[in-house]
Amino acid sequence: MKKIAIIIIALTSSVSLFAQEPDQPERAERPRMDPLEMAKNTVSKISEEITMQFVQQDSLTAIFTKFYSEMGKSRQSGDYSAVKQLKSERDAKVKAMLTPANYELYVKFMKKQQDQFRSNRSGGGHGQGGRGRGGFGGQMQQGGIEN
Repeated sequence: MKKIAIIIIALTSSVSLFAQEPDQPERAERPRMDPLEMAKNTVSKISEEITMQFVQQDSLTAIFTKFYSEMGKSRQSGDYSAVKQLKSERDAKVKAMLTPANYELYVKFMKKQQDQFRSNRSGGGHGQGGRGRGGFGGQMQQGGIEN
């Protein structure tokens, strides 16, 4: 009788051990891209939608490099209240250098990126880890245009 009890206990404990999910390693923090790399990536994507001269692309790269650098500083300090102001400054600079028609395309592009980012963050990333197609990943913290 004792042998049966010991066997039952052994079986139930082994079953419960196998039923538990294996320990998942903690997700490693994805290294942040350099602000210049992020800016070049952003301008490359924008250039697919908007026809610009090389001088305009260079100006946009400088604008976005400064923007991403300042965003990084805000994230590190935990000061997310500056985000809206940073976006507003960025967009004012972009508006000053683009034609009105191209600025409208820019606004539509940024809105599309914002929507894509939000849908990926809310679980609609289709197995891509919430990173979309790799275009903006975690870079565009609620990106878009504030009018």
